[in-house]
Amino acid sequence: MAKIILFCLWLFIVRPVISLGQIDEINIGKEVDEILTHYYDGRIQEAKGLAQELKNDHPREPFFRELLAEILWKELEKSASRGQAPNKRISYSGQENQGLAKQFYNEINTGLSLTQEVLVLRPNDSKNLFLRGMLLARTGGFIAKFENGVGSYVEADGKTAEGLELLKKSMALDPELCSAKTFLALTMHNLILAANESILNNLTIRLKSYAFDAVGHKYDQGQVFKWLDESMVCNPDYYWTKDVMWDKKFIYQDILVRQAGRMDDKALPVLEELSSRFPDNRAVKDNLFLVRLHIQNRPGPRK
Repeated sequence: MAKIILFCLWLFIVRPVISLGQIDEINIGKEVDEILTHYYDGRIQEAKGLAQELKNDHPREPFFRELLAEILWKELEKSASRGQAPNKRISYSGQENQGLAKQFYNEINTGLSLTQEVLVLRPNDSKNLFLRGMLLARTGGFIAKFENGVGSYVEADGKTAEGLELLKKSMALDPELCSAKTFLALTMHNLILAANESILNNLTIRLKSYAFDAVGHKYDQGQVFKWLDESMVCNPDYYWTKDVMWDKKFIYQDILVRQAGRMDDKALPVLEELSSRFPDNRAVKDNLFLVRLHIQNRPGPRK
């Protein structure tokens, strides 16, 4: 009888703890969804404020550092790009922009420290390998976008390569994280574009790029599309991959829409999903209109 009473007490005490943990993750997931809605619909300040609150409530969670850094990147890009050519390296100046860049690096570095603390104890912790990989990959992209000088290109390449290697390791440990293949695809795609600009770029990438090694030391647009397709079927139920789950769809449609109409049929359902989920996103609206126009005006079979 005593054992039965003790067992019942154990159930009474432990079950609520488990349930509270599950509820907490569910609520955090909802908060992340709200942040991403603001972010992708262009309401950067609203997204930033909520992300800051979430980070303050959970200062030991590296994902919230990565999420806030992603938002800061977008805020800086929007602020610093006024009057500058689109899709080019952006030079930031002014106290406000420099403050945003400093905060970006602070969040990244804190996130890296938090993941390292875990990985010292558990080197095969797939979550922290994944998040560390994302933090490094975002750092590489940020440097390539905003920092000037030859040394910046080298640093961006190194950070990107290190991040990709960690993402590959995390996917090997947990195949549910295969959405990260998007970033392998994006890196190879960007390297192909850069190599096509000049023979010098091509040779430099082949001989000196660590990121080029990380994606297999080859230019292969077919592999880009293969990775993109493989990433799209991944649907992990982790709150700390929610940003990547949407990032991959934005990257997917962006690359496919640029293929001169050849991949409009594949891009269309993704664009329709994004348009429904983020109705205020102007870039998605424009691409959806363009793809529908292409399909509508496609020549039919000859009679």
